[in-house]
Amino acid sequence: MTIQKMLEALIASGLSQQDIAMQTGVSQPTICRAHRGADVLYKSGKQIERLYLERFQSQPQAA
Repeated sequence: MTIQKMLEALIASGLSQQDIAMQTGVSQPTICRAHRGADVLYKSGKQIERLYLERFQSQPQAA
């Protein structure tokens, strides 16, 4: 899954770009650029991935 898709899922779950920025330590402008499909630093991508996994991995998967 791409960072862009992870961000789409996080935003669809009710988080704003600012919420994501605060929880990941990645700036809001970087979140915005990544959401539009731009490349981000590896470290920023891993922080976004960490939040995505924390938020969705603990939820049961639909069959």
